[in-house]
Amino acid sequence: MARFNTEAIVLKKINYQDADRIYTLLSKDRGKISAVAKGVRKISSRRSGNLDTLNYITVSLSEDARGYKTIQEVKLTESYKHIKADLKKSLAGYYMIELVNKSVEEDADAHKVFDLLRDMLGKLNEDGANISFFVNKFEVLLMKNLGYEISLEKLRSFGRAELNAKIKKHVRESLDTDFKSLSI
Repeated sequence: MARFNTEAIVLKKINYQDADRIYTLLSKDRGKISAVAKGVRKISSRRSGNLDTLNYITVSLSEDARGYKTIQEVKLTESYKHIKADLKKSLAGYYMIELVNKSVEEDADAHKVFDLLRDMLGKLNEDGANISFFVNKFEVLLMKNLGYEISLEKLRSFGRAELNAKIKKHVRESLDTDFKSLSI
């Protein structure tokens, strides 16, 4: 059983069996990972708070011969408490992680996307952050990192509302035709 440590951002969690959860993590050096946290739904679990969605964590995982990953230890690095305390910031943060979760493949190299997400969540976590600016900037930079770069020269001729609409349309069409963008 191989064991490794990595930095990660919690993208998603799904209840599994009676006391376990499956977490989707975006790690700095291993890309998007799915891993089981055993016993985390029990009242006595000390790890469940550290594994909240949007948390930036340092995690120790083990991988068995079949490739299944299990979370062994978790250390909270940043909880982004200002994002979670503000409804509009929460919507923006969850929108960003949903975009990443839908656009990054499992085990693909995603260190640039990880750095981008961590940096944008950090800026969004600051007091007085311009939410729509950071969301638009995140969308454009995410698309660039995924190879769907937008020509800003063509978009400069539009007003701010038209620019926001064009970016959202480009993101939706590039990622998934059924993708429903949040209104931020």
